[in-house]
Amino acid sequence: MLGLLRKVFSNNSQTSSAEAAAAPTEISVSNAPVLLLPQFFIRHENLPLLDGYRLTNWLNDNVAAEFRASMREEAKRGWLMHVRDALCTNFQITESETALLLSSLNPTTARTTAGFMSNALEQVLGVLDGIAQAPQWGKDILIVFEDAESYYRYLSFFYPDAAALGLSRGMYIRTGMGHFVAVKADLYAIQSMMVHEMTRNCLVHLPLPLWLNVGITVNTGRQLIKKSCGGCGSQQLHQRLLAFWNESEIQEFWSGASFQREDEGLQLSYELARIMVELLAKDWPSFTGFVTNAHADDAGAAAARAYLDMDLGELVCALLERDNSAGWSPNLKWAAPQ
Repeated sequence: MLGLLRKVFSNNSQTSSAEAAAAPTEISVSNAPVLLLPQFFIRHENLPLLDGYRLTNWLNDNVAAEFRASMREEAKRGWLMHVRDALCTNFQITESETALLLSSLNPTTARTTAGFMSNALEQVLGVLDGIAQAPQWGKDILIVFEDAESYYRYLSFFYPDAAALGLSRGMYIRTGMGHFVAVKADLYAIQSMMVHEMTRNCLVHLPLPLWLNVGITVNTGRQLIKKSCGGCGSQQLHQRLLAFWNESEIQEFWSGASFQREDEGLQLSYELARIMVELLAKDWPSFTGFVTNAHADDAGAAAARAYLDMDLGELVCALLERDNSAGWSPNLKWAAPQ
């Protein structure tokens, strides 16, 4: 993280601010039809929310393919200008190579934050060379709210019972126009979450099984943030893994169902995925072939045989100190009908 921040400070001159520009009501790019931006707004708590689904459909129906990306970016920027005006008091838009930030942060901190987002994405793409791709939807967006009250009011559109989110001070909203939101006082506390979500976004082009997606995401975050995971390699954790997993539970792991559990199975699913990916990634060329060909339909079983020369069940049995049997391999009874 310190390395990322040093790099950001050294590149602050690459960021720019659009705080003085007037919020547009029309978006025009080359010879494409004019986009009437307010038509795609949903009003909530006196704020305009951008209906990303309607915008995407309109672009697909009315705009030639070569103009869609640039018009979408201009619409995102214009939307943030309208949100800026609705929030009033000292909010500004700060832009870096791959990020748009709306906040009331002082200019130096705003540039640093936008720069961090760009450099974090660059680092993710570097760590996952040959696997990750920059998201096709353009620049990442972060809205930093002044306080928890305004943050939760905003979230109530996406989560009607926003109070149930507990002490959340930052998250990624996937609905419609995907974007990060945070509370000003807790901005730096969400850096790990931002790297986590950026990694997920860089993997969306691949039909990965959930265990593999999670394992890659967790390991990438640990590598970039360099944050202790609280005894991930402890003997106590190892014993918990041995006690929990059996031939029945492991099928939930392969299908992805165990990542929805509300007991210790959730944490142990994350840990098993992390350990497996950490081990497999030691042979990066083979791992790259495996990941880019793995499919959720069979939990990556066919790709593992083809590119890793192994059965996934055998790997799990070795890690969990069990005798190998067919019941530990993905049995595909949970697979969706074709």
